[in-house]
Amino acid sequence: MTKQEYTSYIHQKYCWLSNQDLDMTYRKAKEAVLNTLFPFNDEITEVPPRYEMKVLEAMEEIIELGNMRHYTSYQENGVSWRKEFSGLSCLKDITPYAGR
Repeated sequence: MTKQEYTSYIHQKYCWLSNQDLDMTYRKAKEAVLNTLFPFNDEITEVPPRYEMKVLEAMEEIIELGNMRHYTSYQENGVSWRKEFSGLSCLKDITPYAGR
């Protein structure tokens, strides 16, 4: 998928985001996926087609958790949130490539 395809899809779901916010969210999500997949190789700059949907998941998670960053526990009116995992939880199931 192209950057435009990612940002257009996300903009339909989160129409209040500015183009600049969409761009930054895409860049953060792509970087997070690439850093998870290839932690020892900075030369790879494109996400493999197999992981394109992970970029979308990461973008959505970044947007949805943006106002509650770094929380470890929150409770209000019987509803509670807790984040015990640092980073994006949608990337937990990715196994990194160790070699080139």
